[in-house]
Amino acid sequence: MKTFTSFFFAVAILVGCTSRNQNAEETGEETEQVVDPVAQTDNSETAKAGTEDEQKDLAEKYAEAQFGSLVTNVANQRYGYYIYIDGKIVIEQKTIPGTAGKDGCVTKEDAQKVADLAIAKIRNGNMPPTITVEELKELKIQGVE
Repeated sequence: MKTFTSFFFAVAILVGCTSRNQNAEETGEETEQVVDPVAQTDNSETAKAGTEDEQKDLAEKYAEAQFGSLVTNVANQRYGYYIYIDGKIVIEQKTIPGTAGKDGCVTKEDAQKVADLAIAKIRNGNMPPTITVEELKELKIQGVE
């Protein structure tokens, strides 16, 4: 009986978590999550660099960090990406940043180009990395006008 009860609770938790994630995607809730591991470990600083000195300090901290990205499928046969710093997800981007709408990138290559730009901005101390429409046009991201 203990085994059945444990199994039942495990399945209930799994189903609850899965349906919550699906509901968030269907309702269009927050599509980008940004976490700054440097700010989490050092509470004396904020995640966003406001001044040139703060930006320089963040860039110095990120100089030794290991960055990575992973392109992933999102809704409507589009692509988004995750950005990792030192093995931790710091950005989950399901839509084209800097644009209106809820669609991801048209191609995997476009998603990777945008992720690479975001990583470059973070390395320079821009956290969160703000990406403009002009930059997306320079990268020739499909669907950006």
